[in-house]
Amino acid sequence: MINPVPARLRGMLRPDGRTVIVAMDHALAHGPIAGLDRPAELIERVIASGADCIMTSYGIVKKYGHLITPHVPIIMRIDGGPSLLTATWREYTDYRLLYSVEDAAQMGASGVVVMHFMGAPVEMDTLEALAHVAAACDRTGLSLLVEALPCPHPNIPNIFAADAIAAAARIAAEHGADWVKTTYSGSVESFKSIVDTATVPVVVLGGEYMRDDRAVFDLVYGSMQAGACGIAMGRNIWQAVNPPAVLRALSALVHDEATVDAALALLA
Repeated sequence: MINPVPARLRGMLRPDGRTVIVAMDHALAHGPIAGLDRPAELIERVIASGADCIMTSYGIVKKYGHLITPHVPIIMRIDGGPSLLTATWREYTDYRLLYSVEDAAQMGASGVVVMHFMGAPVEMDTLEALAHVAAACDRTGLSLLVEALPCPHPNIPNIFAADAIAAAARIAAEHGADWVKTTYSGSVESFKSIVDTATVPVVVLGGEYMRDDRAVFDLVYGSMQAGACGIAMGRNIWQAVNPPAVLRALSALVHDEATVDAALALLA
């Protein structure tokens, strides 16, 4: 738990220092991915079911921002790369800043999100973008969430190893991230080492759709036990069989310190 809540994260973190972010930026690379085919309907459902923030694209904010801003803060993605039809995730050779922090502020966003691909061919490009965005966020007062990911590289034999994740998270913080979104390392002990050395709040991402509610809830429970400030999940919410029930259960894990079994009972 973070106490007090950092000033720039107020609103995005609840007073308990925790947050449930629903990630809806996937169509930037995937196109009309299943679950994001009806954005307006999804936005209304996740807000009603306990989302604390919505992380999404410029285009979604432009068209549907009026459905979001009266209820929850927006974190807008301002960078991007080629579609996943023509490029490989974590192996990008082209990834760049597409919008400005000022664009996001004008659209009503409370924060922005950019990538840090540690070990990918575009590593320095993402660090340069991160640094410029961090300075702009300091000028405007928006928060900067950095999705910090180890990527395949000869010096990174396991992109899911705790030491690699910890390095990516800390490097993002050193370049100016207000908070970091990253991968769960598989255990409470190892993820605690990531949280403890990041120097900024850490949220855990969900990744690919798991098709197993217990596996999702185990990941969230473990990350919260390790000291994460919350989650930033997309496919494991809006590709689930019952997205509102899953989101309510995730909120219980994050905010109410529910057990995995108690969270599963909320799906019944």
